[in-house]
Amino acid sequence: EHDIDSDGVCGDVDSCPHDSDNDFDSDVVCGDVDSCATDAYNDIDGDNVCNPSTCVDDPLFDSGFGNCATYARTNYEFCLIDDGACDACCACADTCGLVDHC
Repeated sequence: EHDIDSDGVCGDVDSCPHDSDNDFDSDVVCGDVDSCATDAYNDIDGDNVCNPSTCVDDPLFDSGFGNCATYARTNYEFCLIDDGACDACCACADTCGLVDHC
């Protein structure tokens, strides 16, 4: 069977055939239908804020002012301004309201 999500796992044996990250947070909900794809507890407190269990920077992200590593040091104040930084960079998660503190 075809590897429709291009993850290197043939569709007939792929537990998440439409999720190239193969249930990244290991909560037994495939990422293509997981409302909190990086939160293993899927918004356990029901406040509509996912709490990432695991965060991985997008290695291809570069806003023109630096990659994700720069947001942890000098560009953190630009997380909300730079298009895509909130989704791409772990260092921006708190500033962008993606961390559930409760």
